[in-house]
Amino acid sequence: MVGLMLISLVVMLAAILTLYCTPLEMAPFVAATFYAGLWVYELRLGVASPITRVMTVLLVFFAVVAGGSDDPTWAAWFSPTVYWTLAALILLLQVAGRPFTAMYAGDAGFPPLHRALSLMWGGLHLAAGFAALILMPNPAFLYGPVSLMALGVFVTVWLNFVSMGSAWGRRSRFELEGYSFREATGPSDRETFHRVIAEAFRPDAQSALGTRHKLDTVAIVREHRAISDARGDEFLPFLVFAGDRPVGGICIFFDHERRGLPIEDIAHVDLSPWRRLGVVAEVGRLGVLRRHRISPTLLKGLFKCVIEAAAERRVHFIFNDSFDFQVRMYEKLGFRRLDDGSDPARAEHSTSYGIRVLPMMMDLASIVRMDTPGGIAFDMGGILAPYVMERYFKHLAVREWASSIFFRKRGSRGFDNANA
Repeated sequence: MVGLMLISLVVMLAAILTLYCTPLEMAPFVAATFYAGLWVYELRLGVASPITRVMTVLLVFFAVVAGGSDDPTWAAWFSPTVYWTLAALILLLQVAGRPFTAMYAGDAGFPPLHRALSLMWGGLHLAAGFAALILMPNPAFLYGPVSLMALGVFVTVWLNFVSMGSAWGRRSRFELEGYSFREATGPSDRETFHRVIAEAFRPDAQSALGTRHKLDTVAIVREHRAISDARGDEFLPFLVFAGDRPVGGICIFFDHERRGLPIEDIAHVDLSPWRRLGVVAEVGRLGVLRRHRISPTLLKGLFKCVIEAAAERRVHFIFNDSFDFQVRMYEKLGFRRLDDGSDPARAEHSTSYGIRVLPMMMDLASIVRMDTPGGIAFDMGGILAPYVMERYFKHLAVREWASSIFFRKRGSRGFDNANA
């Protein structure tokens, strides 16, 4: 459906340029051929777009008129008729609660985006019709409508792939069932983050270590701070509050150009195979004070923070170096084990040295797909920002589409697709 949206925009511009840039008697026929091809492609996808069908019929009608008439005055009404017909159809569908862009998407997608695009295209077609009629015979009667359509294509791509405005983007602060979540961006917030994670982590880690050595909260804070500071802006922590008190947090490490991800040093995992397939990141420092661990909303809220942050960066794979006592929780959230068994943490200088850890991975790209059920998008669909996740999916769809074309071309030259 993402491909269909882009193809329909290309067909529209190609048809308009054909109408203005080819001989008058041939233009409607060539443009009708473009739309007839789009109609066939939509049928293959099970899409019934009235815009495509009306455009095809209109262009065929004008092709017949052009072929059977010696009077060229019909051309003066050709562009206004097409633009106004489309404007009327788009706006009527909008009033009926069926935005035409939703039909290209199989009635899926983000409703506010469909409504905004439909209103924009209805207004642009209405304006283009007036421009085509009023500006004739000045050459601007050609450039004006085409410029409006090109503007519409730009805005459509922008709204789908870049932004609908801050109101629809990822929120750095939000509330869920009495808990407040926010990014820990300033120095004070980051210190609070390190402290509350150390407080939450120390009892569990001490229990796993037994009496081998006593853990010190201050040492845990110092270690976490050093790892985080070494990665600068590629470290993004989040805090959760009950009232004014911090009760937990989580963070995401984005891939650092030189240092990579912490899991590569701690668990000696080679991430190069995954980097060749997509962007990688790591979730860590998940900690919640004991009395608040029974709340599923709190855990979902924390993962909403990191999933949406990962979606903004187009992260494909999220890794985690999970302690044994956290494995089942991560598995419920969509992570899977990279190894069959866990190993003790190997960094002797680490406060967690000796605790058994297990490398895990979440294929975020596959479980937030809009064309397959289940996964974390299904489980958390009610709290994830819908526009952020849909935009993420569209970026992945275009990337997948482009990659398939690239590898197909390479394969036709004898490239070993299995090695690719």
